[in-house]
Amino acid sequence: AGASTPPLKIGAGGVAHLCRDLGLDPVDIRVLLLAWLCRAREMCAFTEAELRRGCAALRQAEAPTADGLRAALDARLDAMTVDVAFKDLYRWAFDFGLESGQRTLQLPMATDLWALVFEARPSGVPPLLGAWLTWLQSGASGVKGVSRDTWNMFLTFIDTCGSDLSAYDHNEAWPSLIDDFVEAETDRANQNLLNC
Repeated sequence: AGASTPPLKIGAGGVAHLCRDLGLDPVDIRVLLLAWLCRAREMCAFTEAELRRGCAALRQAEAPTADGLRAALDARLDAMTVDVAFKDLYRWAFDFGLESGQRTLQLPMATDLWALVFEARPSGVPPLLGAWLTWLQSGASGVKGVSRDTWNMFLTFIDTCGSDLSAYDHNEAWPSLIDDFVEAETDRANQNLLNC
């Protein structure tokens, strides 16, 4: 019996070439959307099967062209009006960003993915996202990685707490990172009031 042949795959150079052909920056939300539709298992790489799956999802399975794929990705992003689809993209993004063998997202990857994935959210980028990312990137949180639970609960948190944290309930079972953020934001708001 012969050894099985590995699946055909394009790596980082091929993905960069694909992005150029599509006229997209590699960190464009439409590239993440394509990876989600392909159900890609790793960043900067697609197997032939993954690309076929993505093209089929975009109805571009028959001899796709760069213009056809770009138009289909634009249309798919514009049609992202169902929260269920966004939630699936959001949850998938966590696994997509994981390094091999890791169970938590490295903080820089998590913040980059949060900034990117919310561009596809039907209701728009949440008002608290900027403060959340700034707080995480400042090092005030002291964390190096984000757990799956925190990743998933952050979506619930922003849907529940509104733009000003007025609906935040301290008695809810939020991950400690979210509790720490709310405390920091509350302290910052109180300090701003004192300085007025």
